[in-house]
Amino acid sequence: MVLQVSGDTQEVHLVNLMPGGQEPYLALSYCWGQYSQNVILLKENIDQLKAGIQIASLDQTIRDAIAITRTLGYKYLWVDALCIVQDDDTFKSTEIARMGQIYRNATICITASRSSNVKEGFLSERMPRAPDTVFSINVNDPGMKSIKRVILLPLSSGYSIHDELEMPFHSPQTLEPWEKRAWTLQEDLLSARQLRFDSDKTTWTCKCSASPCTMTDGWIREDVGSPSMKFKERFFDRTMKKVRESEVSVEGDLTLWYDMVKEYSIRQLSNKNDKLPAISALAKECAMWFKDEYVCGHWKFCLPYELLWTHYDVGPNGPELLRPATRPPPYHRAEAAAFVEILDISVDLEYSHLPYGAVKAARLFIQGKIIAASAFGTITAFPGNMRLVLDGDKMIETSETFHRSTNLELDYPEEIIAGDVNVADLFLLVVLPVGRQTGLPHGLVLLSHRDNVFSRVGVFYVFNSELKATRRLSQKGRVGQITLV
Repeated sequence: MVLQVSGDTQEVHLVNLMPGGQEPYLALSYCWGQYSQNVILLKENIDQLKAGIQIASLDQTIRDAIAITRTLGYKYLWVDALCIVQDDDTFKSTEIARMGQIYRNATICITASRSSNVKEGFLSERMPRAPDTVFSINVNDPGMKSIKRVILLPLSSGYSIHDELEMPFHSPQTLEPWEKRAWTLQEDLLSARQLRFDSDKTTWTCKCSASPCTMTDGWIREDVGSPSMKFKERFFDRTMKKVRESEVSVEGDLTLWYDMVKEYSIRQLSNKNDKLPAISALAKECAMWFKDEYVCGHWKFCLPYELLWTHYDVGPNGPELLRPATRPPPYHRAEAAAFVEILDISVDLEYSHLPYGAVKAARLFIQGKIIAASAFGTITAFPGNMRLVLDGDKMIETSETFHRSTNLELDYPEEIIAGDVNVADLFLLVVLPVGRQTGLPHGLVLLSHRDNVFSRVGVFYVFNSELKATRRLSQKGRVGQITLV
């Protein structure tokens, strides 16, 4: 379904036109925000919206998108709130699974990047731009051999150029609200053409040529700007290689996927249950690259290595957004497979026909070496670092402790520190050889539940491989079959 917006009437109509068909349509990418929308599509009002929707009753961002669609001479507009039945979970999940197709097939994606919520709109007066005065200056720096273009910026007394909040114009280093939302990453990457409305400029991007074409009426700082800019062109290049059936590198694809996951992980999600659905379109795209099974945000051919994900930081609600540990060279995957054998995988999907969507529960049946954390003796908490440190011989109360011990980096450390979890129920699962210092975690910290059933609660690192703590990892523990939930 899409909105029919043609004409100069004061109302629009919901019509049964499937995005991806022959009729051209535009799609809106925007932030809902924390407010309820004035009008959304529900099971009970489908006929009412088909009969007509007063434009004045809609929120400002949607009204602005209708105005842009009409101005550009198009007839149809797709808006998620009005084209997806919001109180039909099955229909909604199916449409979310089609998001990649919807945005990719849209003639133009209207991006309301400047608006933090649907009430704000994006066609109001813009913030002042940086001045247009540009001059060339010779830079006396051995690393910079050519003349660089420099923008002359006015400064007032009392603040420095680094004080972005007091700048008299919109700093190019400031992210737009839309760039901070998790859902919009795949909408951005998969759109073929994009008309983007920022706080200080409007930008047109077309990805339908040999290389992306961008035109703007403001300044674009490629070295800062959106974090996603560093891999947008790589994603485009990879997609074009697929179209041309060119030879590609699996390692390069995996690196690109990890970069996308890192970018996605620092973005905001209002509902933690959307973590997998909000990146499902990109996962579906990458599945065609890898020709591999997607397992709850991981790739089967990278297990068990990908179990070593870590988090950027621990906020008040714990590390709800996570990232891969690093980019794994092939030998790291091989080493992990040597330590931990994947016996079977069981995934209970929210909807069986949506393999990239939400998951009810999952179990990983593995064989590996399990070591009781209590075998290390003293356990000391460091709340400031949100870590636990184990050392079975002696605790050294200096900064050297972190280099003379096994360091447990926990997903939810406050539960351990507060005593909500019995340390006797903590176990270590070795995933990578502890003799090599690569900066990667060496294994998982597991919480025992019952009958060889465990859940991950963190990762561990072993510092200084010649210490006794390292040798104990090789001598203690047992090899057995366990279930991770």
